Amino acid sequence: MVSKEKLKEYDIKYKENHRELLRQKARIYRKENPKHNSEYQKRPEVKERQKQLRNRPEFIEKRKQYLLSIKLKVFSHYCGGINKIKCQCTKCNISIIRMLTIDHINGDAHKNRHQGVGIALCLWIIRNNFPEGFQVLCWNCNCTKGTNRACAHYD
Repeated sequence: MVSKEKLKEYDIKYKENHRELLRQKARIYRKENPKHNSEYQKRPEVKERQKQLRNRPEFIEKRKQYLLSIKLKVFSHYCGGINKIKCQCTKCNISIIRMLTIDHINGDAHKNRHQGVGIALCLWIIRNNFPEGFQVLCWNCNCTKGTNRACAHYD
């Protein structure tokens, strides 16, 4: 009879030597059994582990860098270059990235809710090859334009 230690040792070696095969089998199983996978994801201990992984400092820093790169890509396109990123209101010179937003030029954001807001809107813009009808404004100009239909700098 084989001891538990030898079985455990064999199991570890097998998994190391057949890692790719086991991953392929797991992918196929998850595709064929999506219900089982979703039930597993709903378990409290799995949710807690995923939350812990998402909140690691290195993950948070990578995510910040990724989101910043998406914003810079969109802003540089609509501003005419990476060195020209600033609010496109003629009387405003704000160039702080955190204060800039994407604005629908015609004020028709309510008609295009499927595009999303914030980073989702930036991703939609990239996926759709930077369509016309958008501009970069600072938060203040964007909000006053949204409520008064004119920027506060012109009062």
